[in-house]
Amino acid sequence: MVFKQYLKECVDSFRNIDNKETIRIITHLDTDGISAAAILTKAMIRERKKFSVVFVNCLTKEFITSLASEPNKIFVFLDLGTSHISKIKQDLKEKTIYILDHHSTRIRKINELTKKTDEEKIKIDEEKRKTDEEKKKSDEEKNSYQYLSQNLFHVNPHIFGINGSKEISGAGVAYIFAKELNIKNMDLACWGILGAIGDSQEDNSFSGLNEEILKDAIDSKKISVETGIRFFGAEHKPLFKLLKNCTDFYMPGITGQDDKAQDFLSSIGIEPRIKGRWTKLDDLKDDELKKLIETICLVKSNKSNNEKKGGITNENKQDLIDDKKEDSNDDKNNCSIYENKYILCGASQDIRDLRELSTVLNACGRLDKASIGLGLLLGDKKSLISAIYTLNEYKREILNGIKWIETRKRTSRITEEKGYIIINAEENISPKILGTITSMLSRNHELVQGTYLLALAKTKDNKTKISFRISGSWNSKSNSKINLVKLLGRMVEQFDGEYGGHSNAAGGLIDTKHEKMFIETAKNELGKKALEEVVE
Repeated sequence: MVFKQYLKECVDSFRNIDNKETIRIITHLDTDGISAAAILTKAMIRERKKFSVVFVNCLTKEFITSLASEPNKIFVFLDLGTSHISKIKQDLKEKTIYILDHHSTRIRKINELTKKTDEEKIKIDEEKRKTDEEKKKSDEEKNSYQYLSQNLFHVNPHIFGINGSKEISGAGVAYIFAKELNIKNMDLACWGILGAIGDSQEDNSFSGLNEEILKDAIDSKKISVETGIRFFGAEHKPLFKLLKNCTDFYMPGITGQDDKAQDFLSSIGIEPRIKGRWTKLDDLKDDELKKLIETICLVKSNKSNNEKKGGITNENKQDLIDDKKEDSNDDKNNCSIYENKYILCGASQDIRDLRELSTVLNACGRLDKASIGLGLLLGDKKSLISAIYTLNEYKREILNGIKWIETRKRTSRITEEKGYIIINAEENISPKILGTITSMLSRNHELVQGTYLLALAKTKDNKTKISFRISGSWNSKSNSKINLVKLLGRMVEQFDGEYGGHSNAAGGLIDTKHEKMFIETAKNELGKKALEEVVE
């Protein structure tokens, strides 16, 4: 595979870095970025290389410019950098740069070039330097030869025709880099899978390079795969708390509300308390468990109030327990209650489930405590205690954000039109959890499949963060044709903003002074897009 051939060249260069040099690692603060940082940190320690790590919410032009004045000569960007490739080349041309990323790129895929022999590649490199005419090529054309640069190594699967939105995460790229550096790093494959889970690349299984990474994780006895219910803390938390706090899927009228969650259980014949203590999932009998799952699916599928009050009828019963894999291919019936669970071998109960660990890491990153998440992955016991405390704070913020949105429906803060919803939270929701909340809302089964969700929140430096999602399953025929990062780019570029992400999830940043005009532009663009899809 050409991608792995190029990766080997990059690793050979990295291996030759003088161990006296301090390598500056810049990584994203979400689960994928923290996982990537843990992989490279462990790999660097094994190679006895000096390094420092900094976490960022997003790259900005100002931040990149500031790096030029740092004494460090070597920079590694993890889970970011691709969308700012031109700025990095321009401002950090005196530095040696490694970008290990998986986000969508505007760089032309290397098709014909990657099939050429090494001799032909050298000729291309010589031709590039020959004439002024070549130097005047567009940035996009120059960037298509990115992998030939002597001081910038851009490891991004998209350039090589691999889908980085589904087949490998930023942590996955960091893992295969680390594995090429030293085969001992195969024991870090579990963090590559953790990053993929954090970036929603698991859909009852993995594909592409993620599948290879999972095999490494299982072969190294770091992960086992089991089947279970999609609840955070299912083994030790009260059942009503599982329903109330569940951020993996959103249930209108239940999520975020203790009393409503308890009422929901009572309404289907399950006592919230038994024998003087709160009922747990393991306390349920088989028929109670089945009733719970069926009713949750009815709520999530937006059945009528009469159906909900009347319980399960012969017409709407589904056997969701016997064959979840088959159901997962049916967007209408699938409510994602059952899932494959990726269990971290030998870990404590609080973090043994990689999905739960992913949520913990995301909480740390979004609340400016990414270093705690990194410490957790590196085995620091104090970090575990701090991370669990941070998780509780994170859950509260998310639930407060959802409540704010629910109470602002049909107000000027929320625009709901056929085909799209725009939420302007201003200062009411932290920009760092905006993406998490938007993703949760996109999984709300009350929304028509293919509804665009665009959310905005102000930052502290007169910027407005933008989060862009689409409702429904990404594997559906209609959604799979849509590229959110390109669509957002068309809107953001009109205001000299910045953007990045994937075809199924994108984010951006604009000056707040352009906020009103941006919203009007978004209404126009999304309205036209929704109309086009209806016509099709």
